[in-house]
Amino acid sequence: MLRLLRLALACCLMANLAAADAPADKKELITQCYIKGHEQNAKDGIYMGIKDVAQRESVTLAFDPLKGSKAGELAARWDVVLGFTPEG
Repeated sequence: MLRLLRLALACCLMANLAAADAPADKKELITQCYIKGHEQNAKDGIYMGIKDVAQRESVTLAFDPLKGSKAGELAARWDVVLGFTPEG
């Protein structure tokens, strides 16, 4: 679960994870997620480049108030999928 004290939309629309110090013989993992319903999604070239609806939904997260939070934290669940094989 991602926890955010304050979601700074103007600063960063995407949450990025990177293994920047990966050894030379390893590939780094870089991924990102998008905020469900955010108006900037429609202007994002990477996001709009995901044509398959299921794939796009897999990187779109609903950030909701964290129950019991006194600091206004938001939370989202993100199951990172390392491979995606469409059925059909």
